[in-house]
Amino acid sequence: FRTVLVAEPSVEETRRILYNLRPRLERNYSVRLLDEAIDTALEMSPRYQGHLHLPDKVIGWLDTAAVRAEIDRRWEVQAKDVVEVISHAAQIPKDMVFRDVGDRFKDIEQRLGKRVIGQKKAVEALAHRLVLNKGPLKDGFDRPDGVLLFLGPTGVGKTELAKAIAEFLFGDEKKMIRIDMSEYQDGGVSVDKLIGMPRGIVGSERGGLLTNQLKDNPCTVVLFDEIEKASPSLLNLFLQAFDEGWITDGRGKRVYLSDAIVIMTSNVGSEYFRKLTSPMGFRSGSLPMDQIKCDVDRELERKFPPEFRNRIDGIVLFQPLTTDEVREIALKYIANVEATLTRWNKSLVVEPEALEKLVQEGYSLAYGARFLKRVIDDKIKLPISQRWKEVGQFRATVQNDQIVMEAAGPRLL
Repeated sequence: FRTVLVAEPSVEETRRILYNLRPRLERNYSVRLLDEAIDTALEMSPRYQGHLHLPDKVIGWLDTAAVRAEIDRRWEVQAKDVVEVISHAAQIPKDMVFRDVGDRFKDIEQRLGKRVIGQKKAVEALAHRLVLNKGPLKDGFDRPDGVLLFLGPTGVGKTELAKAIAEFLFGDEKKMIRIDMSEYQDGGVSVDKLIGMPRGIVGSERGGLLTNQLKDNPCTVVLFDEIEKASPSLLNLFLQAFDEGWITDGRGKRVYLSDAIVIMTSNVGSEYFRKLTSPMGFRSGSLPMDQIKCDVDRELERKFPPEFRNRIDGIVLFQPLTTDEVREIALKYIANVEATLTRWNKSLVVEPEALEKLVQEGYSLAYGARFLKRVIDDKIKLPISQRWKEVGQFRATVQNDQIVMEAAGPRLL
């Protein structure tokens, strides 16, 4: 026996194959397959489902579109039918198949800003990068739709903004693969955990943590938390992934990141952001942000090799929060509690002095606003939960410099 290699046909060769196949498809499903449907399928073929090949990929799309047209008792297969099939197969919104960023992205800054408070410049920089990379002028459709590095002190909204992106683009903040790089500091073991062990080794059939999830959800946000803690061999693995848009897993198969957005968070240079804060830890603006950026860039040069930095599309800086911004975040958390109480015919009033006390106790330079939620849990939600059956109206006040939860209405029977 002799091995015969069958090369994948070009787009033009596939076009001739489809024209020859069209009469059979039309006869099988009693529909008319328009030229625009074939042209759309061929135009989109290099962009989506990279693990499949021509002509099988476009034949499958057109076959599915013809079946749907027959079921719906429509006699023509149009371009929009093929777009719906590609949208379903690639798990992307229909309006993003042609990478039309007009309507979807016109209010991206406002929508992200509602969820991530106090980071207007970071949201603006991210929005511009997404419009560019998600738009029709993206350089290379094989590359990820964005490779971004989020820098700033802890607890200022880096992870929250990544969740907001997943919700904005894919409709669910859970459409995200989150990997804590502090668990991947050992070179060879780390690589095997992410991409799977080589074929022939016990456990290789399980695959890798990253590659398995990418196969199941190619359109996703990939979040690498604390990237500076990753081993150098793992950073080398990402060089190809960020440049070519795919990773070879332990079994030798390609896994694509071309429809993913890669976000890395890091606390590198956090000490420079302290220069922006007052003794209480809130942002005071005593130094210009441009000077801080220069200091952080020098720290990045020391931490990451140039070939890794060159593959990053954009670096987004997050600033420490001001008192007003922390207050706004606290009000957002309290509004969530109030909404839950309303569904149970209960109410909550937080007096201004209690709100200020929550802000002072809930924010620190060491933990950022992450500790604020914990304080609200202890001072607001816990007392409400303990008196849930006996009180219908609650009021948070300050007595003896302590937040106290009082009953604001009659006791429940």
